[in-house]
Amino acid sequence: MKKNLILLTFIFLLLANCGTNDNAIVTPEKQARQLNKIKKEYSAEFIRTARVEEANSEKPISNSILINIFNSQSLSKNDPNLKKHCDHVLVEFIEACQPESKYDVIEIRFSEGIDLNLYHNWKSNGFTYSKETIDNIIEQLNSPKHLLEKTYLKYDQQGDYDSIITYVNSFLTDHPSLDIAIKFRSVAYYKLHQLDKAEKGFLLARSLNISDVDNPMNLAILYGDQGKYKRGFAYIDTVLTIQNDYPKAIYYRGIFAFKLGDKVNSLKDLKRAEELGVSEATSFIKLQFKE
Repeated sequence: MKKNLILLTFIFLLLANCGTNDNAIVTPEKQARQLNKIKKEYSAEFIRTARVEEANSEKPISNSILINIFNSQSLSKNDPNLKKHCDHVLVEFIEACQPESKYDVIEIRFSEGIDLNLYHNWKSNGFTYSKETIDNIIEQLNSPKHLLEKTYLKYDQQGDYDSIITYVNSFLTDHPSLDIAIKFRSVAYYKLHQLDKAEKGFLLARSLNISDVDNPMNLAILYGDQGKYKRGFAYIDTVLTIQNDYPKAIYYRGIFAFKLGDKVNSLKDLKRAEELGVSEATSFIKLQFKE
């Protein structure tokens, strides 16, 4: 009974505080949806919002918001990555709120305890983000590159690769040399089995950005699909020159070695890929290397 009462109290606080911003037009429903998404992502029991208080004072800062995430099961106390998690929540929240609401100060905390009187037991003391930081993130979120990535992900999740190609073709009229756009279009061509166009695109994107591991990795996979394993090996070597322990590259090197009859080196790479968390490597070893 007590826990249910606490839960209702927190829900009330969440809904009540989402609309307390005086200096910006806030959409409480949109905020609540995003906060609920964050709650699910971090397996948190509660999220409470309030205003950020001034240092050494109980006076709340106008046009501010404190997001307090309680009982997150996906984070341990004193987690060294708490700052990264807070940064991620910050970007997710800002993206959901703009352009309707724009805060001058945002503070994010992960904490423990469901009792209103016991939530002082912090997993972190919180990270406060200034107006300058918030404005920089808004600028990045509105950049052509971010809009491209967002649109690509939307169509990719829908499996609508034709729309990716149409959108990127239009995008490239204003940004003809943006390698990531060419890469996205090439992935769409690959998914549609238009391998010649995919190959040309990956090669072009590779020439525009030699530090991106995706393009040589995609070329290696494409050549592997065509049975051109030696050619694929060359691009895997390129990937591992850029990032020497890249799990996907090690996995495919093991697969290509197996296809070419080199089971000793194949098993060595597949075991290493397995250690790096590639589940497909485990499945392949069990299937092809039965003891």
